[in-house]
Amino acid sequence: MVFPDSKITLELGQEYAIDSISIQIGDSQRPGQMGIFKSLTFENYKQWMFLVTTQNECSKFDGVQFNLDVDSLNSVTCTTYGTRAQSGNETVS
Repeated sequence: MVFPDSKITLELGQEYAIDSISIQIGDSQRPGQMGIFKSLTFENYKQWMFLVTTQNECSKFDGVQFNLDVDSLNSVTCTTYGTRAQSGNETVS
């Protein structure tokens, strides 16, 4: 499996229905690709969401296709960042 430039792992301790995620980047520029993985066991993490700079980068992650819609709880989304990269203090949603 190919991993993105940045990987985020959250251990919430139970199952939640996630509506949105916002990440404040801080003083540095956002990574070219960002991956979010999920797990209920804290051991076997599965792809969940990728944010990339260009649409064709989605295929780097085990053939994940560019898409905007979540079809099911098991679907993997890959989309481009909604804005151009900022020099810092950017919020990614």
